[in-house]
Amino acid sequence: MRHRIDRIVVLLAIVTGTSFCNRNPKATTSSQELGIEQLLASPETYAHRLVTVRGCYVSSFERSTLGPCQDTRIETLIWVENAAPIHYLQQLQLRGIRVPEPSELRTAAKSDFVFPYDEAKNREAWRKLTPERLPPVYRSEVTLVGQFETIAPHRRDPMRSGFGHLNAYMHELILVDVLRSKSF
Repeated sequence: MRHRIDRIVVLLAIVTGTSFCNRNPKATTSSQELGIEQLLASPETYAHRLVTVRGCYVSSFERSTLGPCQDTRIETLIWVENAAPIHYLQQLQLRGIRVPEPSELRTAAKSDFVFPYDEAKNREAWRKLTPERLPPVYRSEVTLVGQFETIAPHRRDPMRSGFGHLNAYMHELILVDVLRSKSF
């Protein structure tokens, strides 16, 4: 039993040390506010970084996307993801509980957060993003902060799963904060 506890402590130390290395703010944060068009013009540049991006958020049945306000083609949309389920999967993995491989679930689940996860802050961000009672389709102009992930260089490679509902989206923003939200 003692040997197992020691192994868990060492594993946690390794994982924690590694994740702190990956959270270098200079290497992972874009302080510049981007428009969706700028972000999607070179998505690989912003991959696995914290970005501030403005656009239009749309929430409806099986949809949570950020995109240009006048363009709704799926190629121009970014799936907006809640950090809580990703954090939960990571915690299970840390405890040695087998969860499906990221390719079975979602691509970003294997990624470390580039921000410190805070459950209360996560809940508050989602509260600011969506009203308490969502209409069937909810739209708002927003400025969001989040971790950007992409499969962009592998555009429709069948071996790469995408993001969001039915893995249909090439890009994802793991929500961290909502700086502005104005519904229309």
